[in-house]
Amino acid sequence: MKKIIFSLLTLAVVATSCGVSTQAPKSDQDTIAYSVGVIVGSNAKFGLDSTINPKVLSNAIASYYNNPEKADARLKELQAEMMGLQFGQSAYKTIDSTMSVNVIAAGITDLLAGKEVLKADQANNFIMTFINNKTAADASKLVENANSYLETVDAIEGVQKTATGLRYLISNQGEGKVDSSSNVKVHYTLFDNNDKVIDSSVERGETFSVQLPSGVVAGFAEGLMLLGEGGKATIWMPATLGYGENGQGDIKPNQPLKFEIEIVEIVK
Repeated sequence: MKKIIFSLLTLAVVATSCGVSTQAPKSDQDTIAYSVGVIVGSNAKFGLDSTINPKVLSNAIASYYNNPEKADARLKELQAEMMGLQFGQSAYKTIDSTMSVNVIAAGITDLLAGKEVLKADQANNFIMTFINNKTAADASKLVENANSYLETVDAIEGVQKTATGLRYLISNQGEGKVDSSSNVKVHYTLFDNNDKVIDSSVERGETFSVQLPSGVVAGFAEGLMLLGEGGKATIWMPATLGYGENGQGDIKPNQPLKFEIEIVEIVK
């Protein structure tokens, strides 16, 4: 034990001489305190934020040591505040961002006073029903918007439609033909429904390799098989040929997709 502490003290002295530490341990007790600081700092760095202010951590620890009773009361306030922030975030994003915070406060106050109008299980059932109805309404609206978007695509001159619902406009047919087992190098640009670029191999400056039929959504594969090497087209697909009801990343549920595609090479 003495050997270990001596090594820690030696390390701290060296660190001080290098301008790292502001107050090196000078005793066993100081070494324990310094070790606690290192552990707290490590937890903060990797568990919270590597840019966290060390003075805030140190001052908080000092507050407890200076006045434990006052610090305990403050800790309860902070715990309540943290719980409120977490529930607020969840309610705002999941339930309804337009709820009255005063009514929320009334529910909290009444429950803690034993005067709640709704019991917890009743409140939970009401919330779940509300969320389910809201989700269904939102999904219906997304489908309505998707259908409206595809109707505008259908009105574009020259756009054709396959049996699966894929819309396409070919600007260059290319040589040969991609088939259902082709290995191709492709350039693509993906747009949202407002023609904002979501993803682009062109912008990255590197082609995208596809071994059909796997690795891409159904509509993308079908679009490739309309072309030959050097071929270019714009394709629009309903969500059933894309990412469906769940969406993915920046792709919303039930969102139609628009791609500009180019067959750079059919790999022999």
